[in-house]
Amino acid sequence: MSINMEEEWTIRMSYLLNCQIGVIPFKYLGMLVGGNHRRVSFWQTLVDSLKKKLAGWKGKWLSFGGRIMLLNSVLTSLLVFLLSVFLAPKNVVRSIEKIRRDFLWGGCEDTRKVHWVNWEKVCKGKHEGGLGVKSIRAFNLALLGKWWGKLAKGDAGLWSRLIKEKYGAGNDSWLSWVKNGRGEGSSWWKDVCRIDVLGDNRNGWLSNGFEIIVGDGDGISFWWDSWCKDGVLAHKFPRLYMLSAGMDYKIKQMGVWIEDKWRWMFPWRRVLLDRESQARKELEEMLEATKLHQGRKDKWDWKFSMDGSYTTSTGYANLAASQEQSQKHVFGRVWNPNAPSKVCGFSWQLLLNRIPTKTNLFKRGIIKDPAEVMCSLCKEYMEDCDHLFLSCKITTEIWNRCLNWWGVQAVLASNVWDGFRQHEGIAVSKRMRVGWEVVWFALVWTIWLTRNEVLFNNKIVDKNKLFDLVQVRSFHWLTNRGKVLRYSFSDWLLNPHLCNVSA
Repeated sequence: MSINMEEEWTIRMSYLLNCQIGVIPFKYLGMLVGGNHRRVSFWQTLVDSLKKKLAGWKGKWLSFGGRIMLLNSVLTSLLVFLLSVFLAPKNVVRSIEKIRRDFLWGGCEDTRKVHWVNWEKVCKGKHEGGLGVKSIRAFNLALLGKWWGKLAKGDAGLWSRLIKEKYGAGNDSWLSWVKNGRGEGSSWWKDVCRIDVLGDNRNGWLSNGFEIIVGDGDGISFWWDSWCKDGVLAHKFPRLYMLSAGMDYKIKQMGVWIEDKWRWMFPWRRVLLDRESQARKELEEMLEATKLHQGRKDKWDWKFSMDGSYTTSTGYANLAASQEQSQKHVFGRVWNPNAPSKVCGFSWQLLLNRIPTKTNLFKRGIIKDPAEVMCSLCKEYMEDCDHLFLSCKITTEIWNRCLNWWGVQAVLASNVWDGFRQHEGIAVSKRMRVGWEVVWFALVWTIWLTRNEVLFNNKIVDKNKLFDLVQVRSFHWLTNRGKVLRYSFSDWLLNPHLCNVSA
């Protein structure tokens, strides 16, 4: 390809070197070099590749847990390269998220299935009531945050020197320089500079995550960097800032070393008035707690990692952090390591009341006739989650038989949420809790499968068989999950609470 060269000369050289004439943009490692990353066409190859990987037919043969795993693995292998370099346009993000949503809920291009849980909820961490599926927008911002992390650590690589020369770092600290670069430079540099204000309701998610460790003060802006505990001094003392003769000074320029002791010396444009002198005194008292270290370089540490280095995982966790604390303990226990992933996924939907019971299908207009919402098992009450899994006379009997099997006396909760929290209190020891939790998962899963057999295959409920299935499934899951079991199936049937199950 030729850049600023005549076409005739380019043709002659291609004959001489026996090579083809290339054009810009061209593809390299799956990425368009020379293309405009703000155009949707730039990302079309990635979107098409994602569609191919998450084809609808694959969703039909995977369990819910399998689809979650494939979503995250495909995300890692296909999207990371481009998302770590470029900020994806909103239309591209929406297209990718739609493909992933449809795949998660089992849909494909020609059919659309119910999306039972809001996508924003799905993208939360598992301990916060989500599935731990990464949000594309948040993941994109977290990946781009690594450029900030490199600058914070004073990366001396070629790319860093090139950017500083091209966009002019000047006398500012790296953070002030990057923040002020949002309106200047190439489209790529503008995007990197503004990722700090693109987080959903989390402006400053990136810059506020860096903590300044003051050394000699040569790399920190005195007025504009948040280097003392009270925040940015230009905001704290706006009048003094306007009167300062060193608005862009570093900390090192605001004083001198006298016999190994630091002394502040503030340059002013004029003599301060009484009120301004009082503000200066407050400033000096505030700075007494800050110690400079001669000969030691300043450091910018990322507060959310042990070694102070920015990582994509900690950046994403900070950006996507939820303020909901009360439910973390409950949802953390949903993902039981002893139960299959599809059962854990189903239990997650159950706690959120987002499974296709007849009542939920009626609310969404899938069932039209109110007479068709009666319980599939007892045919006496409306089929919602609380009735089907707790108060139905058939499931109530199975619960009571399980409690008797474990030698426990308890009153069943009135709703599924309280019922899940209740079962932790039923176990009197850690050893007993591991086994009983698996029984809870086996019981709700067996109830659901039995309900579907009755509804779609006209099977008759056999309560003895239903209870036997709970016992068999719970034992089977424990033995297949790598647990050290010191008991036989007969011991499990006779005295489950005495069986030693390693946690």
